[in-house]
Amino acid sequence: MIAYIFPPLAGAGTFRSYAFAKHLVNLGWKVAIISADDPEWVAAERDEFPPIPGVEQKRIKMGPYSSLDGLTRRFFVPEASHDFPDDRMPWITRVIRHLILKRRLYSDVDVVFTTSYPYSDHMAGLVMKRTFGTPWVADFRDPWFDNAIFMERKSNDFKQRTLGLERIVLESADKIVVVAPTMKETMLSRHKGLDESRIEVVTNGYDEEDFRDVKPKARNEFTILFIGEQYGSRSPEPLLSAYLEFCNLIQESSAVTLRIVGTRDAKIQRVYETFVKENPWARVEIENRVSHGEAISEMLGADVLVYILGDGESITKSVYPGKVFEYLAARKPILGIAPHGQTGELVERLGAGRNFEGSQKSDIASYLRVLFQEYLSSGHLKAPPQSDISIFSREHLTAKLDSVLREAMKKHL
Repeated sequence: MIAYIFPPLAGAGTFRSYAFAKHLVNLGWKVAIISADDPEWVAAERDEFPPIPGVEQKRIKMGPYSSLDGLTRRFFVPEASHDFPDDRMPWITRVIRHLILKRRLYSDVDVVFTTSYPYSDHMAGLVMKRTFGTPWVADFRDPWFDNAIFMERKSNDFKQRTLGLERIVLESADKIVVVAPTMKETMLSRHKGLDESRIEVVTNGYDEEDFRDVKPKARNEFTILFIGEQYGSRSPEPLLSAYLEFCNLIQESSAVTLRIVGTRDAKIQRVYETFVKENPWARVEIENRVSHGEAISEMLGADVLVYILGDGESITKSVYPGKVFEYLAARKPILGIAPHGQTGELVERLGAGRNFEGSQKSDIASYLRVLFQEYLSSGHLKAPPQSDISIFSREHLTAKLDSVLREAMKKHL
């Protein structure tokens, strides 16, 4: 497995790669991981990701681009450059050099699994396929060419090169893994002639072990919780406006709390600060990132769980936010504020909650009032009568990946 972001580095994608490694070992795989040693990256909390018995990990340092990096890149991946496909290419050239110098260790690898972001991770898979003939599975946690956040302010030349390199990866890998059906549909539409059977959907999910023996965070009031990252177009303004209307409807603002936990950009932080200043009577708690274990405790202790996806944010049309699956596992009513799309359809199809457009502030307030009235009548909210969600457990999803990896290997027998 080649994954720049892997414990002890933290990030949304860490949970997917870590869970795959853990459960693949349980399925009998010998797993070796090449990941980044990057002191500038956010580090995971201590004990957040315990070492996985039986997994070997080689961490390679990130550093400034060198002339040797340039030679390596030009010889093995002429399609790339020092900052293309992304700014982690200097690291990948070091990975490639390691793979070549230690070729005896890697020439008999049964299958290589690369996961992006960063997209340059796939360049190492491309080299292993070209150099050793290693079966290769490329995992896309996010869209690539149509990732508006990644492509922001990129030149037309950069975009066209990205489109070309995306096709090379899709045609060269033995199997492609994506996290949502719409990602697969978009890839097939954009790259005519691709074999549909080579692209498999393995969604994000939840790990049952993460919820085991976790005590809910004690709360004495009706708690609406948003937990996760907020940036760009993921504005909290619809949530805050609806919360204000909800508080006016129930006229019991002291009995409710809106709790915001996670990282956010400066613009969104100012939105919260302005709201708190202008509405001191409306209870809002704001906290920065907490450990994953604490996040689970927060979810289990809250009454309503909120996700927010931005208008015009193309990435939200292609992926399910990873946090949604943990929300499902927490079995609390879910409130989605997002454009109509696959995430809202999933939540409502499973009977786990409701999704509203950002403009539906009064409908959001009314939904919260219904939930609050149920809370008052019984002292708690019943778990939503949602459908079976076991297909989203990490154990089940890794079993699906196991099949994908074995199919990739069969092509080389």
